[in-house]
Amino acid sequence: MTFRKIYSIARAVALAALFLLPVPCSAGAAEPVAAPARQPRKNCTHTYVFRNDRSIHRLDPDAPVGHTNLFLDVNMLAMENGDSVRIPLETVDSVVFRTEDVPWIWIDLPENPDMEQLVEKDKYLKGFITLKGNGYVDDFGPWPMNIKGRGNSTWDAPKKPYRVKFDRKVAMGGFPKMKNYVFLANYYDGTAVKNELALWLARRIGVRFPNHTLPCELWFNGHYKGLYQITEKIGISGASVDIDEETGMLFELSTEFDEPYQFRSAVYDLPVMVKDPDLAEICGENPGLGTPEEYLERWQADWNRAESLVAEGRAFEAFDLDSFVDYFLLYNVMGNREIGWPKSLYIHKRTIGEECRYEFGPAWDFDICMNTKQVFGDYVVIKEPDLPMWLNPMFEVLVEYDEFRRAYRKKVEWFVEEVYPEMVAYLDSFTGFIEPAARLNGPLWPGHKNWVMVDDTRDIRDNVAEIKEWLALRVPYLLTEYLPAE
Repeated sequence: MTFRKIYSIARAVALAALFLLPVPCSAGAAEPVAAPARQPRKNCTHTYVFRNDRSIHRLDPDAPVGHTNLFLDVNMLAMENGDSVRIPLETVDSVVFRTEDVPWIWIDLPENPDMEQLVEKDKYLKGFITLKGNGYVDDFGPWPMNIKGRGNSTWDAPKKPYRVKFDRKVAMGGFPKMKNYVFLANYYDGTAVKNELALWLARRIGVRFPNHTLPCELWFNGHYKGLYQITEKIGISGASVDIDEETGMLFELSTEFDEPYQFRSAVYDLPVMVKDPDLAEICGENPGLGTPEEYLERWQADWNRAESLVAEGRAFEAFDLDSFVDYFLLYNVMGNREIGWPKSLYIHKRTIGEECRYEFGPAWDFDICMNTKQVFGDYVVIKEPDLPMWLNPMFEVLVEYDEFRRAYRKKVEWFVEEVYPEMVAYLDSFTGFIEPAARLNGPLWPGHKNWVMVDDTRDIRDNVAEIKEWLALRVPYLLTEYLPAE
């Protein structure tokens, strides 16, 4: 008997034996391609076949996966969306069985069944929302809701962000009860992790009223729309900025300058808008506050007094030092330079007057940060890890205070020693969790060159490796700047 015959027999026996072995079912566990399951995987949420040509198959969890030819290893037979598919084995990297997976969301509009995408940003449409938790969160719905578009520049992208509003507060996807849910499209982020990572870090280092998140895959009237991220709508509420709306204020500093009640600040000419509360509603319910215009005038005077103290060297009599340190550290670690415009910069205060300080937060909008590749004509410029922050005029003054620099230095050293390793570990864990959804998102919204170079989410592992390299250089740089006086 020749060696080739002995090898063929031994190989056939070994492969046949694999059909008799039980196949474990665990979140994120990769099985060798040559170990097919003989029984339906009742405890599995999904099965994925990762291929080396950037594609991925999501398989029916109740259908066996196996070789169609044990001797030739020509194909892998599986079920995907109810159809049999044959996958050349030379294209297969791994097979992954999961007990927990990214939740699925269906948004259905019975009154607009032919609509494939929202086309009007500000018009609410009636419909129903259903969530399948996939072992990660509880199922929810179908539940009646209203939906409209949201965002500024992100609304102009082909992948639309949404705002879902319920008639009353409901708890969905592990969030506390609230009426408004935001669905971020993250169209400009080829890593699909930047907002998630930033908001995790905000919670970890103590930024005031940080948002929580839930990744999901979304279908709109039956049309697959890819990977989304659910989070709270920023505003004064128990689920977001938990202060008394009858006495407190949430300002947004943003160049959009598009809210009904707004002003330019007296000292630093900042675009200050009332994000919450609704002044017309609050003043209507509390006549003692005067008209909305009169109430705004008092808050404008309060803000201008705070800015004057900044200019006089008494900034932290008006602005909370600890909240500024936490807020600034977050933006500096992530290289989010939008505070320079400023854009989406939130500052709140619990009550008007000198006895209360303004606090910084919540944090928002991190899809364009870190190693963003910005396009200038034929040139692509990467934001380098040692790029200094771009600051608005008031922040330029605040970071020069020695009391800020002393507190900031202690916080940076703590971050580098304790939080940064946790941050990298979380990034790896979250990337693994959303990888199948990100790779399914890629063909629908492929990488492209716009005003920024958008990487393809099918390459999520490579894209995340790039931001890890960026972070590894950014962290030492943080220790070299904003040093306190000797």
